[in-house]
Amino acid sequence: MKNHENAESTIPKRWYERQPSLAEAITVLTDLPDPVTTIVGDSIITLANQEFKVMELKDSLRSIGSEKVMGMHKSKQRRRAYDHNPTLHKAINYIYVLPEPKQDKMANHVLNIVKYIKHYDTICKTYNATTSLDEITVITEKYVNSGSISTERFLVNMKEMLHIKTYGPPKDSTKDIADRLNNTLNSAKVDHDASKISAPENDPVIKPKDPTLVKERVILSDNELNAMMDTAKQTIAP
Repeated sequence: MKNHENAESTIPKRWYERQPSLAEAITVLTDLPDPVTTIVGDSIITLANQEFKVMELKDSLRSIGSEKVMGMHKSKQRRRAYDHNPTLHKAINYIYVLPEPKQDKMANHVLNIVKYIKHYDTICKTYNATTSLDEITVITEKYVNSGSISTERFLVNMKEMLHIKTYGPPKDSTKDIADRLNNTLNSAKVDHDASKISAPENDPVIKPKDPTLVKERVILSDNELNAMMDTAKQTIAP
C-alpha cells in the first residue's frame, strides 16, 4: 500500500512539472512582481507567435489534441497561481498548446529573459540606481528582437554608463599619455622641419591660392622643439 502511495506521489500533478526547465520557468514567473510579470508575459506571447505561430495553432484546436483542448477550457476558471495576471495567463496557455520540445525551448527563453532582468537589477543596486519598468521593457524587447548576445552587450554598455556616472570617466593610463605626447612631438617636428624648406611660389599644396584656407600653425624654433622633447621624455619616463 505504501509503495503504491509513493509511486503516486512521484507522478507530476501539473502539466509543466514533467519538464524540469519548464517547471523552473513557471515558478520563476510566478515569483516576479506583477508589473514585471506583465512585461515578460508580453515577450513570451511575441516569441511564441514569432517562432511557432501559436495563434494559428490555437485556431485549429484539433491539431493540439483533446487533452489540451480540455486543459484550455479548464484554464478559463483561473484557479492556477499564474492566472491572476491576464497577460501571464495568456502567455502560459500559449506555451501549454505547444508540443513538449517547443515547450522546452520556450522555457529556456523565459529563463534567459528573467536572468537578464535580474542582472539588470544587480547592476542598478551596485551603482545605487533606480530600476525602471521602461528599461526592463527595453531589455526584454532587445532579447525578443535580437537575441542573447545583443542583450548582453546592452547590459554591459548600461553598466559602463552607470560606472562613469558614479565614478567619472576612467583616467588615462601612462601609455595613453605617452602615445599622445609622441604624436604631438612628431607633428611638431614635421612642422619644424617643413618650415626650413623653401617651396616654389606656385606650389598649390604648400601655398594655396586662397590664404584663408591655410590653418594657422605654430612653428617651433630649434631650441623650443628640443626643450619640448626633453620635457616630454621626462614625463613619459617611469
